[in-house]
Amino acid sequence: MSQPNISQQVAQDAVAVINTGAGNVNVTTGLSEQRFAELFGEFAKQLGIPATQLALDNFFKILQRAPVPLADLDKTLREIAERHRELLIKAEALTSEDPMVQTLLQQATQALKQFDFETADNLLNQAQQQDAAAIAVLEQEAQRIAEVTSQRKVSRATTLFTLAESKDTQLAYRDAARYYQEAAELLPAGHEIKKAACLNNAGLALYNAGEYGKAQSLLKEALRIAEQVLGKQHPHYATYLNNLALLYKSQGKYDKALALYQASLEIVEQVLGKHHPDYANSLNNLAALYYFQGNIAHALPLFQEALKSIKQVWGKQHPDYAKSLNNLAGLYQAQGKYNQALPLHQEALTIREQVLGKQHPDYASSLNNLAALYYSQERYEQALPLFQEALDICINVLGKQHPHTQMVMESYSRCLAAVQGVENQQEARKDSPHRNAPCPCGSGQRYKHCCGQAV
Repeated sequence: MSQPNISQQVAQDAVAVINTGAGNVNVTTGLSEQRFAELFGEFAKQLGIPATQLALDNFFKILQRAPVPLADLDKTLREIAERHRELLIKAEALTSEDPMVQTLLQQATQALKQFDFETADNLLNQAQQQDAAAIAVLEQEAQRIAEVTSQRKVSRATTLFTLAESKDTQLAYRDAARYYQEAAELLPAGHEIKKAACLNNAGLALYNAGEYGKAQSLLKEALRIAEQVLGKQHPHYATYLNNLALLYKSQGKYDKALALYQASLEIVEQVLGKHHPDYANSLNNLAALYYFQGNIAHALPLFQEALKSIKQVWGKQHPDYAKSLNNLAGLYQAQGKYNQALPLHQEALTIREQVLGKQHPDYASSLNNLAALYYSQERYEQALPLFQEALDICINVLGKQHPHTQMVMESYSRCLAAVQGVENQQEARKDSPHRNAPCPCGSGQRYKHCCGQAV
């Protein structure tokens, strides 16, 4: 049996106005108030909604907001009832950890069950206002926590940076790089300059550890941040250019290194002036690159100017002065000017021993360079113990796989072979006849003019 249609029932009777208690509602013509209430009761029973005066009043409040044609009345009332059921299901599912909000939600659900939308709306509004107030307090607290967290991150990053510097000082380069990188990752927005410094130092530490590939990405990122935050005319930017150039030089990428060294020197000269230590260091680095490229004519005056400048700024007992001495000595050595190179190498070695100690890679470098000078002069027995000492330091401090260690190892091996070759020749001479004696081959010539010529 089909359900009775309320629109049809309304049309069968005749009253123009229905008073719902919430105002007069023009529905259609032809129905008494009592009769409509009876019909609504039957309709409510069909749809499973409360057949109360409150429900009736609220149904007609809804109808007041949008005039409903008679033909659509039944459909509209059923749609309202269906939406009410769906709304009630959602309302019953609402929960809150706030006891006050939870109580308000439960009360709102009860009001909705009675079709008391006004009360339900009021209770739901109170619940959302309670949540809004709580959110405001939590957001304020969250902001405070965020600020404190940011401060602690900066504090921890600063401590990590100091720890990294300590590892750097101990020549534990990989540990230093790890702490520098961890510090960089911790720093929040607004600390980009410090972050660039962390990345730059991490890159240098990895460079010193011989991990050039990893170092390159960090040095590039430090340079990018410095350019973005500080601009290209800042000393820090010039420093980061210089450091990346140093890496390129070690990788044999001389053209890339040259462009960066020249740019760095120009910035330092313009911003800091020629009497600043960074200017002397930039001169030194550019001169060293020219030297590696075999451009002695460009390198020599730069090395000499750098040495003079560093001496004025730092004095002689400084690592940079030793570095400059070492560079100039290397150039003289390449020219075959051994007498000019020797005292410079010896002075650099003494300074590095006094300032850096005997377990520093730079001290090992000076040992290696002095040994190389002796080797060039075929003074193999003087060179060999210096190569040996340099190799021991490099292995202990840098490890066997470090490029510098490998280089010293090759030099040591060549020198050892040269010493053994000399010793073999000497043994051969001991076993051979006197050089003025007749040659044992029976030629009748003296030994020195015969078979002894090859010895």
